[in-house]
Amino acid sequence: MFERLKLFIADDPSWAAFAAAVFAMGFSLPLARAFIVISLILSAIPSLTKRDPFRRSLPATGWIVYLILAIAVTTVMAVVNTDPLIVPKTGLKKLPKLLWYITIPLTITQVNSTERFYTILKILIAGCLFSALSVIFLNPLYALLQVNWPAEITAPVNETEKMLIKWADRFRMTKGINSWVYKGYRAPDYIASLLKLGTMQDAQRLMVAFPASLCLFIDSKRDNLSGKLRIASLITTILLFCGLLLTFKRGPLFFSLFACGVILLKYLGTKGIVALSLGCILFMAHPALRQRLADLPDEFSTARGGRALMWTRIVPAVHKEHPFGIGFRALTNEKMRQHGPRVEQRQNHVHSTPLQSFVDFGWLGVIAYIFWMGAALTATIRSLLKTRSKGFKQPSVRYVPLAMLSTLLLYGLIEYNLANADVVLLYSLSMGLGTFIFSKGQYSKNAAPLR
Repeated sequence: MFERLKLFIADDPSWAAFAAAVFAMGFSLPLARAFIVISLILSAIPSLTKRDPFRRSLPATGWIVYLILAIAVTTVMAVVNTDPLIVPKTGLKKLPKLLWYITIPLTITQVNSTERFYTILKILIAGCLFSALSVIFLNPLYALLQVNWPAEITAPVNETEKMLIKWADRFRMTKGINSWVYKGYRAPDYIASLLKLGTMQDAQRLMVAFPASLCLFIDSKRDNLSGKLRIASLITTILLFCGLLLTFKRGPLFFSLFACGVILLKYLGTKGIVALSLGCILFMAHPALRQRLADLPDEFSTARGGRALMWTRIVPAVHKEHPFGIGFRALTNEKMRQHGPRVEQRQNHVHSTPLQSFVDFGWLGVIAYIFWMGAALTATIRSLLKTRSKGFKQPSVRYVPLAMLSTLLLYGLIEYNLANADVVLLYSLSMGLGTFIFSKGQYSKNAAPLR
């Protein structure tokens, strides 16, 4: 195994580093970023790469337009701002988040064959499987630790709390665990702790990995995989689905189910839809999931401080005060509470990517956002259409880039995810893969590189 890994790295170091970055996207942002930087550096050395030349693309062009607008508006606001409740100078420090969309052209140049396309999907799924297993098996244990952790670490009141403090002291982790338990807020009970532990980052990772794994499983019969490999593919898909459900994030779940439902209907018919529906029904027995669904109407009530309050009151009020925008990530909770006192505590964005662009950069922000996402979708759909070929059984994996990008875009309508550091890499990967075109009429995973 180690010999094969050495050969893999030696054959094309820049590709090996990119593959490592994609694997790390599933569970570790710092590691993924580190390998992206390594891949970029190695890609600049001709003798250490077998990639295609960097070239212009619609998604990368959209990114550059949005980045230039963000830099311009944020810089101007940092100089002229007189509103003490917004922080464009802080926003300037956060602008480097948008630079990580350099992964778009890196993906386009590195994924230049059907073999690499399949490999990257499998590597992404393998990385996200780590997050799924953590959510399924570790989050319940972490929740137990949180609810049994003493309110005062210096005075535990029962044997369980005394035991926890004893073991934490032994490994010098007491202060660290206490900070983790109280980070943001302390969950009052076990269900609340489970909900707190389900992160947006894990949910969106699994949201894009689930359709990819499902498509590979659907195609496993067409690809003549052995029975063991097909079973492994099915188990992986089920684990990703379970992990997604147990993050208890409604948006990623709904949009991933929508994308997968369309794919299942096309390739497996009503049987696939029934199987997916039964899986969802079984999980409805989980009280935390039922609670999240029961809380959904609160988002449409301005009295509860949810999305309705942000979208109908805070966004128009801030735009009226600053019609040309306040700058990238310059919004504060204090500014939001100025116009909506009931808004969620610690919140500093408006839970919608296009509306956040509207607040940050005015109407130009909305136009730039629509242009960027429209360009990415256009490139993805164009590539999908060029892939069609009469007389060949076309694999469902063709739809993976569109499914990945669609789930991110749809979720972005109700959650600001464009500058979420972990999700930036997922956006970049999906946009980059969306430009890939299978060799027409050749769907073998061993097809020659496209030049």
